[in-house]
Amino acid sequence: MLLLMPVLLVTGSGVQGTVRVARPQSAELPSTTVERLANGVRVIHLPHSSSQTDGASIAEVTFGYTVGLRNEPGYPAGIADLARLYLAASVPARSVALVAHLGGGEFEFIEGLDRIGMRVRVPDVLVETVVRHVGAYLAEPVVDPELFDYARRQLQHLVAGERDDFGVGLDRAVGGALLRDYPYLWSDRARPDQVDRLQIGDLKTYFDENFGTDRAYVITSERLPE
Repeated sequence: MLLLMPVLLVTGSGVQGTVRVARPQSAELPSTTVERLANGVRVIHLPHSSSQTDGASIAEVTFGYTVGLRNEPGYPAGIADLARLYLAASVPARSVALVAHLGGGEFEFIEGLDRIGMRVRVPDVLVETVVRHVGAYLAEPVVDPELFDYARRQLQHLVAGERDDFGVGLDRAVGGALLRDYPYLWSDRARPDQVDRLQIGDLKTYFDENFGTDRAYVITSERLPE
């Protein structure tokens, strides 16, 4: 699948230098270019037939990190979910969502084992505005204490309630089967007491070790502004 190819990076300061990577193209597929910025972010230009909404051409931008909800051993339980909630509530993510909403577009959050981020569909005249916020989203995370507390409260709400041992066992069996050929292991959802013990330093360490620009990506149907 083309979407699983290495992706190109964008920062708030724009393109700092790129390395163009040639990809063999099928006669039936649009011409795709993959570029790597000087800071390691990968950007894929994946053109498609533009759709129309009230006469405006619609562009699609997908961005985030090749890090998913995996909770690898070595980190506190619940840290991946906490990172997901923190990024979704961050100022850049909310800004992208607001641009999409006010522009008559759509947005959704990507929450998978291999990727985390956002996907937006907006009129093509708004692409440059979206990209400015994407640059801030992909900048080195600076963990805000108030936003950390908010994300942890959201996670506490998600894991609250009586533990369903049957559901946990089923989740573990299905997850283990799905990840049989993956280089990481399945782990259970964190318990309330484990979420309570999560500290801001845990999230900073997790971001520092897993969310560098070398893992950031942008996939766009339109050429990005220089």
